[in-house]
Amino acid sequence: MNSAPRFDPFPPQSQRDILSQSARKALRHAARAEEAGAAPISGSIDILRDAGLMLEDGATAPLRTAHALMQIGAANLSVGRLWEGHVNALRLIRLYGSAAQAERAKQVIRQGGLLGVWGPMAAIRRVPKRVF
Repeated sequence: MNSAPRFDPFPPQSQRDILSQSARKALRHAARAEEAGAAPISGSIDILRDAGLMLEDGATAPLRTAHALMQIGAANLSVGRLWEGHVNALRLIRLYGSAAQAERAKQVIRQGGLLGVWGPMAAIRRVPKRVF
């Protein structure tokens, strides 16, 4: 029997509402100013920090993390993408890093840090022009 959590498209309200209505509204409002370059995105990251989401890596409650990502992305796509990278980086550190690295990541996050994942594209080969 498969022990993976079963996806429930209609989970209880407590699992769907990860961010408060006021936090979602603040993220939506901040998106306009951030996209215009009038405000730093750090204010939106602080909203996630205040909601207790910065130490979450999806391992304990993957459906909760998925619902949080949907809520964040719906309110502010740029912040949702940053948080997704942060969650992925934290998960990778916890899976493949040492205990000291995981503890260091936790310290960085508690001090206001934001983690990320960078995946460079392979070198793009030049396609020679055909000469007719």
